[in-house]
Amino acid sequence: MPVNEKLNGNLTVDGSITQGGNAVQQELVSNINIKTINGNSVLGSGDLTISGGGGFKGLHNVNGYFDLTSQGISAQLNASGTSAVAMNVNQMYAYPFIPNNTITSVSLKINVTTLGVGVNCRILIYSSVAGVPTTKVYESANLDCSTIGVKTATTSFTFTAGTTYWLCLQSSGITSLSGIQPSALIPLAMATSPASAPTVAYINTSTFGSAPTTFAINNRTNTAVPLVGIYLS
Repeated sequence: MPVNEKLNGNLTVDGSITQGGNAVQQELVSNINIKTINGNSVLGSGDLTISGGGGFKGLHNVNGYFDLTSQGISAQLNASGTSAVAMNVNQMYAYPFIPNNTITSVSLKINVTTLGVGVNCRILIYSSVAGVPTTKVYESANLDCSTIGVKTATTSFTFTAGTTYWLCLQSSGITSLSGIQPSALIPLAMATSPASAPTVAYINTSTFGSAPTTFAINNRTNTAVPLVGIYLS
């Protein structure tokens, strides 16, 4: 039966259907005049939930191993070599880490390259709001930097895919650690001069052992930052 007879209406030149001068909805048929989602019709009652969004939800790279016996990752975006970072008294560096998979650490590590007698360091993690470090969500015990080598903070910390975390290190005194070159980090803010390198980390200066609950940015840097290795096994 023709559509206009079935509806007792009129079929106009543009293909629409009217009845008594009012527009009439055509019969809806999946894959003909309505779309489907993942092969499922959108007809019927209920709620459609769309999740996922692809496998890539963040940024990290498998760089920054201190040894070959464990699986570890860092905030490096490329394979730039490490460089030494001189830590000063009470200085805290914070830079972003955005995992592309949900992971749970077994430990966090730093590597002391030049010892500091009586110096301790602590690894911290801050949450992120509006692109800056905000609330402290983890703080390690003291890591003794009076000898060179890898220093380990054992912790089971879950990093959720696509979430920004700020890895942070604080030192009680002067020492040197393995660091990540600025070219391997996420640029945070462009410099005022086009010839200058972008900011790659924020700095806070607080008394060691009294790291602020809320990170306050006292300064910023476009140089290398201390490498915090996240170990998964």
